[in-house]
Amino acid sequence: MIPVEQTAFYRPDDHPLGPARGNCQAACVASVFEIPITQALATASGTGQSLMTWTREQYPALRCQIQDLTEIEGDWAWEGWPALGSHSEQGYWLATVYSPRVPDVVMRGCGCAERTPGGDPDCEWCHGKPDERFMGILWGLHSVVMHDRELVWDPSPHRAEGVGPLRAATTWHVVDPGKL
Repeated sequence: MIPVEQTAFYRPDDHPLGPARGNCQAACVASVFEIPITQALATASGTGQSLMTWTREQYPALRCQIQDLTEIEGDWAWEGWPALGSHSEQGYWLATVYSPRVPDVVMRGCGCAERTPGGDPDCEWCHGKPDERFMGILWGLHSVVMHDRELVWDPSPHRAEGVGPLRAATTWHVVDPGKL
């Protein structure tokens, strides 16, 4: 594992320079695979699907697995997520953690507002008040590199501020040793 720092950082949607999302996941992937971050940027969308596709295309012998470690069905408090270090995988893996540096975004709205500007008063979901309908929370998340149970690399230059609890674990498994 060769530490690679992230090169892009979160900016809110109303920032004067425009919105931006960080590339911490790409920096962690580059660190674990010991490649330049430019080769890992295809994973930067932060979605599990993009990381799984990238792994399959770049490393056909491996499969990427993402395991949600939270049981948030009906529990919207990130404070209830498992503590960092409470989960272990063998070798290097990525932890998706709560970030104190990226604000949570409460999502509100309703599809009826797309059909009826301002909302449909007969809508069974929002009753004509789409901005009051709670859709969920988009958590402020960050990626770090773990080895077994220990955090070994945080790609953020603000790493001294620490990170929050654990949301998910990303691991890679050999599925075809002949392709290594």
